[in-house]
Amino acid sequence: MKKVCIVTTQRSGSTWFVDLLRGAGDVGAYGEVFIDRSRRPDPSKRRAPALIRHQEAGTTSPPLRSDALGRTRDTNRYLRQLHRENRERAALFFKVMYGQLDQRPELLPLLVVNRYRFIHLVRSNVLEQLVSLQRARLTGVFQSADASPSVEVELDASTILGELRRNVALVEQHRRTLRRLPNPSIEITYESLLGDERAQLARLSSFLDVDLEFDETSSRLQRISDRPVAERIENAADIRTALGGSEFDHLLGES
Repeated sequence: MKKVCIVTTQRSGSTWFVDLLRGAGDVGAYGEVFIDRSRRPDPSKRRAPALIRHQEAGTTSPPLRSDALGRTRDTNRYLRQLHRENRERAALFFKVMYGQLDQRPELLPLLVVNRYRFIHLVRSNVLEQLVSLQRARLTGVFQSADASPSVEVELDASTILGELRRNVALVEQHRRTLRRLPNPSIEITYESLLGDERAQLARLSSFLDVDLEFDETSSRLQRISDRPVAERIENAADIRTALGGSEFDHLLGES
């Protein structure tokens, strides 16, 4: 069984990506298996059957204990449980968000020791990413299998440049971290998946040396909006002025 961790951040297409992987044949593909379950769960969120069983059995992701040794032991035990449940499958996938790596500093070394491969899933257009996040927070709709009504968001022109630069720096920080690891890693962008899904999934199959059979109809999720990003920003003129002359000034013209 090939073990794979998808490292990503919000609004990078990771839920859609995991949904595609669930239709890839004999694999286990899960979402955020290290999410803090002390938060109130979202009943509308679709989770893999094994994780539902974890919840029913009271064996959800390990708690964020204060002592490093206990936290490491709990995390390793949890990983072994995931491995046992998927040992007959060709591959095991789950995703870990940037913030979860910060919350659980023991996790990345344990994944390395357990010979995980890493997929770094990123969204190149950080303005699109920010608009998507603001829209999701405004509407409460983070993923949808149905067409959603058009909604415009207002961005803070006084802070947007710094926010976009922080997001780019965060991606680069994790890119460097993954490159320094001894384990194999690959980077896939949301835009490349959207542009040529079949080619990127074939690239993934080659990276894993696993024959993944992708069903193009496997994902029920749809893009929440196909409108150009400028049409989804209520104060687009202010944002264009704020980004003018910066490394991001071209993003308002990208769809």
